[in-house]
Amino acid sequence: MISKTDMELATLLNLDRGTITSWRINRRSPHFAEVLKYEEILVLPFECFITREPNLEEILLHVEKILNHLKDDAKTSISNNDVAKMFEISHNTVSRWKQGLRSPQFNFVMDFEQKLEIPFELFMSSKPDIEAIESKLKGQIKALKKLIKQKEQESLI
Repeated sequence: MISKTDMELATLLNLDRGTITSWRINRRSPHFAEVLKYEEILVLPFECFITREPNLEEILLHVEKILNHLKDDAKTSISNNDVAKMFEISHNTVSRWKQGLRSPQFNFVMDFEQKLEIPFELFMSSKPDIEAIESKLKGQIKALKKLIKQKEQESLI
C-alpha cells in the first residue's frame, strides 16, 4: 500500500491522479469526512498513504497512544470552547464542524490528534461509538505492524 503510485492510489480511491498528487505535495488536503472514508477503504491511517515515505514506526506509536487514551474521560470530554482556544480558531468554526456544515482540513485533524492524543472523530461525534473507533484503531495497528514487518524483511534481501 505504501509504495502505490499516485495513479494506483487514485484508482483505489476512485479519484483523479491530480487530487492525490496535490495532497502529496501539500498543495491541498482533503476534508475530514473524506479522510475517514479513505481510511476505511485502505484500513490504514491517512498519513500512511498521503506521504511518499511515511515513518511507519512513528505512525504506529501515534495510533497506539490514541488507542490508549480512547477511554480517558478527561481527554474525551473536551469542549468546543477548549478546542477553539487551544488551536486559536473561532468557536463558530468548531460548531460548524460539529453540525456538519463544514469540515476541517486534514492538517488540522493531524495537529488535533497529535496534541490531544484522542481520535478527532471521537470529538466530532455527540454519541461516539467507542467500540467501533477502538476496532478501527486496532485494525490500523495490526496493518501497520504487518507493513513494518514486510519493510524489515525487504531490507534484509
